[in-house]
Amino acid sequence: MNETECKDCVSDNHSKVSSASTSNLSNITTTSVGSLELFETMIVQPIGHSILQLSSKHKILIISIKWFGCPMCQKLIDNLDEYLPSLLMLNIIPVICHQEDETKFGKHISHTKLFHCKISTQAKRMLLIDKASVVKHMKAMPTILKLLVKEKRKLFLPSLSEIKDMELVSTFGMHIVRNGQVETSYFYKNLLDRPDLGQFVFNLSNRKEETIQEEGDDKEMVISYKKSEIEEVEQFLPNLIKLYPDLKKVFSSIRQKRVQLPSSELSNNLQIGQPTSSTPTSPTLQVPQPANGGRPSTSSVGSSSSSISTSYISMSNVLENATMRTYFKAHLSNMYSLELVLFLEQVNIYKFLVKSLKSQSTCQNLLSSEEQILQDISLPASEMVTTIPEYETKARYIVETFLNDEAMFHINTSRKLTDRMKTLIEEKGFIEELFDEIEMDVKTSMLVYLFASFRQTTLFTEMMQRFKK
Repeated sequence: MNETECKDCVSDNHSKVSSASTSNLSNITTTSVGSLELFETMIVQPIGHSILQLSSKHKILIISIKWFGCPMCQKLIDNLDEYLPSLLMLNIIPVICHQEDETKFGKHISHTKLFHCKISTQAKRMLLIDKASVVKHMKAMPTILKLLVKEKRKLFLPSLSEIKDMELVSTFGMHIVRNGQVETSYFYKNLLDRPDLGQFVFNLSNRKEETIQEEGDDKEMVISYKKSEIEEVEQFLPNLIKLYPDLKKVFSSIRQKRVQLPSSELSNNLQIGQPTSSTPTSPTLQVPQPANGGRPSTSSVGSSSSSISTSYISMSNVLENATMRTYFKAHLSNMYSLELVLFLEQVNIYKFLVKSLKSQSTCQNLLSSEEQILQDISLPASEMVTTIPEYETKARYIVETFLNDEAMFHINTSRKLTDRMKTLIEEKGFIEELFDEIEMDVKTSMLVYLFASFRQTTLFTEMMQRFKK
């Protein structure tokens, strides 16, 4: 791509997002050839694949920084590494974009499990990463000094040979890329501006509103948990393991974070009388920090006559509504507890498959015995081999992924419940109620506390405001 084409592409991209780039969360769907060519030339280290290649199987979170010697960049990188398990559960691979020597930068972030990619100033412009004024840098100085003094971080410049090809005074920016397309972006208003990463990765600003159903509405449950609403974990997990051979260790780090947090801190944060040591406070990532700084929201959505009272919405309402559940998942990803709802989603897909088979069996029984015999005779021998029902495959996958001791997304339920589930399989097979006890345990002993903390956040308030009568 020559320079003229690049300038045309940059100009075109700027014109498409000129209005959106002024807001906190911007949605961009630029599909120009320039973007595809750019992502093809962006090689991710140390795996050696291009952004374009990776985006065909995963979502890629591109985060452009200034340089590693910047204390704010160091903070962002460390906190992003803490958030990595939540991102990988969503099939999102974060990539740090920088302008330094690749070998040197790789050593700088060797304490993390993050990938990185070197980009040019021209590429920064194509990603709409602009220069930051001196005024913006001056406003950021108190924060930089705080990081240097309190967190003992170091400020240092790149080498002179690197600086000549770098732009040290740029802003920050984030993009999510899938199949070579930018799905959504975040442009920083100032150097200290940070989005709620859960809100960003779930693209909540572009979710469509849905009608809130009454609790216990089985029809809504089936519709809400339909396959098209959920990216199947078993589809992307094998490819993810190829990129992260120690993926199980990455996910186990989430459980360690939850266990290490003091229960007193959780009790204060949840504002209920039952502290638990398995639920973390919201992370202080310089990326996923809530808009209100993690403080409980005191505004009442129900204060307006046109709004739904917050007391009306139960956890069941939220779990059974796809849009509301997505807001809750955004909160859970910030709390390192996303696997709980991923488990519930997979269980409900399993139930849907069991119900579907029952319907098919009912229709099949309506065939006369003669018709059935003729149908069996007409089948080729290869097709008459008994196949494993899809619901059974799903059930075994749920056990292997969430319930076994060495499961990738291990759910901390009791051994007694998992043993009873295995006994049910032996005695009654893969019945619809197979996971009911574990599902109830997840909701009553884990999610109930997380939902209490969710109700105190800005995310919950924003969710409620979208469901006005």
